[in-house]
Amino acid sequence: MYDMSVPPALRAAVRCDLLEARRRLNDALEAEANYAARYWEWLRLVGYGTTDAGQYMGPVTALMAAHAREDGFPDGTIARCLQVTTGQVDELCAAGADYNDGVHGRHARPGGDEVRHRIGMIRRESFAELIGLV
Repeated sequence: MYDMSVPPALRAAVRCDLLEARRRLNDALEAEANYAARYWEWLRLVGYGTTDAGQYMGPVTALMAAHAREDGFPDGTIARCLQVTTGQVDELCAAGADYNDGVHGRHARPGGDEVRHRIGMIRRESFAELIGLV
């Protein structure tokens, strides 16, 4: 497992979220440079950009944890790579399960997070060419 290549569906979803986060951080950097003379605007725009970027990091980290566990990685390895405690891995994997199912094109779980599942499906569709679906 340690020498296998990254599954294309995982790469596609992670790439999409990281690109979105980067776009939000770029917005924050641009605002930081352009609004220094107007503190309120600076605070508002830099704040929006950074918090918007942060909204992508939790779900993508949870997705990576859920996917890695599904692929057989030990919890200690997942914890080390994602810089969390081994006690947090269960929580991360649970949080990423619906996203992971969507990324794989699996049906939503009864009682699961339908929004996160749909986002996984959208990520899969958005990068269908990258992951070899078309």
